[in-house]
Amino acid sequence: MDMVIVESKAKAKTIQKYLGRKFIVVACMGHVQDLPSDSSNAMWASSEGSLPQPPWSWTPKAEAVIDKMLKRAVERDVKRVFIATDLDREGEFIAWRLEIIFSEAGYQNIRRVTFNAITKTAVKEALTNSGDVDDNLVGAAIVPRLTDRLVGFRASKFARSWNIKSLGRVQTPTCGFIVERELEREAFVPVPYFALQAEASGLKYAAIFHHKDDEDAWRNNDGRFNAERTSNRTLVAEAFAAIDSTKELTIFESTPSSRSSAPKPAFTTDTLLQSASSMLKWGVARTTRTAQQLYNAGHITYMRTDSTRTDPSARATARRFITTNWNVNHLGDAPGPGAGGSGGKNVQDAHEAIRPTKPDIASVEGDADGKLLYQLVRARFLATQMSNARFTKLKLGARTDGCDNVFVAEVEWQTHAGWEAAYAGIDSRKRLTEKPDLDLMPGAVYQLDSVEDNPHLIEDATKPPARFRQATLVAHMKKSGIGRPSTYVPTITKIFSRDYCVAGERGIEPTQDGRTLWLDIAPHYDSGGADRKVSFVFSAEFTADMEARLDSVETGERDAADVWHGFLDHFKRLHAHALEVKARKPTPKQMNLFLRLWDAVDESRQADLQAEFEFSTADEISGPQMKELLDLLTSEAVLPPSEPQLKYLESLIGQFDGDLSAVMTTLNIASIETLTGGRKGTASQLIEILSSRVDEIPRPASEKQIKFISNLAEKAKLDESAACALVELEDFASLTGGREGSASRLINLLKRKTGGGRRRKSKASRS
Repeated sequence: MDMVIVESKAKAKTIQKYLGRKFIVVACMGHVQDLPSDSSNAMWASSEGSLPQPPWSWTPKAEAVIDKMLKRAVERDVKRVFIATDLDREGEFIAWRLEIIFSEAGYQNIRRVTFNAITKTAVKEALTNSGDVDDNLVGAAIVPRLTDRLVGFRASKFARSWNIKSLGRVQTPTCGFIVERELEREAFVPVPYFALQAEASGLKYAAIFHHKDDEDAWRNNDGRFNAERTSNRTLVAEAFAAIDSTKELTIFESTPSSRSSAPKPAFTTDTLLQSASSMLKWGVARTTRTAQQLYNAGHITYMRTDSTRTDPSARATARRFITTNWNVNHLGDAPGPGAGGSGGKNVQDAHEAIRPTKPDIASVEGDADGKLLYQLVRARFLATQMSNARFTKLKLGARTDGCDNVFVAEVEWQTHAGWEAAYAGIDSRKRLTEKPDLDLMPGAVYQLDSVEDNPHLIEDATKPPARFRQATLVAHMKKSGIGRPSTYVPTITKIFSRDYCVAGERGIEPTQDGRTLWLDIAPHYDSGGADRKVSFVFSAEFTADMEARLDSVETGERDAADVWHGFLDHFKRLHAHALEVKARKPTPKQMNLFLRLWDAVDESRQADLQAEFEFSTADEISGPQMKELLDLLTSEAVLPPSEPQLKYLESLIGQFDGDLSAVMTTLNIASIETLTGGRKGTASQLIEILSSRVDEIPRPASEKQIKFISNLAEKAKLDESAACALVELEDFASLTGGREGSASRLINLLKRKTGGGRRRKSKASRS
């Protein structure tokens, strides 16, 4: 008996169907071991020429999954283990950990298999051509873990002085894109303009006001000329008055031309996200989730790729289908755009573009999202093998009496659908497929259509650059060389979860924390100099260079240990520089504490301190001076309670039904107004006593607690009575709230049952 290990249950189900009873196909459910999350280590020591050897720890629930897998392997007398995790760095890392775990369990015949598509043929060929875990890919997966850990621990600790949650090697420059775009918008100076439009026989005409070489020709913020716009209100008012009077246009010029539109290469991860955003109005998470489901079911090839290369046999199938379904004149030149290879920079060409596994199949089983995205993927791939779409165009020039301005319009119709035929039913754009039944030759006279606001005088101004949306942010990440197909969505998700940005109606906006992160904190890691773009650890250029180095590790051109130690040395220097720069000025936390303490000091003492430390305003205090001042003030001043302390106290007093005055007397507190702040102040003492007393008061569990317990019980496959029996109660209504209540105890018990508690370690974690 042979065992095949994949990452998801859906994928396991599909492959089991292909392989039959001679194989056991099981799912490891993603990563099984990773860097320990409960360790305070920012890094682990290693000598030059070698990578650190951290204590790899179980991911949540993984140990139970592996134990069950090993038990099943023993019961079914498994002789060979095929590890068929994804064919990228992360998949190879998972395969490496699984290989070690199964080796330690006594299995000798362990093979690595990869396939770009989950089809019967691809899976069986992969098993026949099995090999070993790729050490280069593993190294390319380990190094970013180590670099991200180092940056995440050291730089994030550094950022706490600004009350910022974290900095990240990729998330910080991504946040920087959003902040810099917002700064561009804020600095944007609109250029006003006037324009005039008119509609006749359904065609839209625009008045021409200037030639390109006119002194007063209108240009936008980038200096780009636009003949249909003017800054001269008088010009547009005169033209408006003339056409509004005549209500007609006479064609004096009709110039024919033609154009063709070529198909684009098959989808990469970023272009799929962009196309689904523009055509289906989907967010990146929805597209990624649906594409994963289609891949697991065997309908499309691997969906995390930046290659446009496609398989020759798939192209041949597509070409046969095109010939049969349309005709030979819809065939394009082989192999089609991008089909032979990616050819661009910042591209990992380890596998194919995203395409249907069976291009001649028009629809697949599944939910509505899956069907729709499959149609989009299939249309894009079929289009690569199809001819150009062709169009005929007429450029019309018209005049009206009493006006020197020319009015221009264009009419276009499709003469050959070509690749656009593949998008029938998906693309909602309306195209003319034949010449309009109109006289469009010189001399033809047309009355303006009887529609509202015709002619239409426009008074407007240029708009600032658009904010990023999720799909366009991915495109910008790709263009800048940061991130990879497997990291685009997690990176964007992280900057949202950290509250560095929010999704507004007009795109992604940075929050104040996002601005602080990029404008106040990240620059500490910029040492300046001629090579600052590459040396600044949070610049897009440095991040792109690091990604390129990881790519070269993957291909064996660089050694993983060399890349790690190079980054380590560079980051250490920049971190030391950041600490030195930070020490020059007070941090926001220090300044806030100083202002609170300063308000508690009398005026004469303030004057003495200003003279001693030589400052007149707080902004003039240096970092070293601030440290000395705070040491003095914390020993002298009586700190008032902070706003959060007072707010929490108000909540506790509202819940407390005992004798508040008696509690205050025991603490020698005369009144709430006399409370003192700080950790050892009377406000903290009163909070401690009241919170413990409030926790002792029996009260029902909160609605939030009940909902959380219900979700945990469902995960643990326990009904209400079975879950409550863990704390010797009958139902949720019997649970009590508070930190010491039965609801809290039940939550902790259910977390352990569902693997949500502290991660366990085992023999495998030491490898």
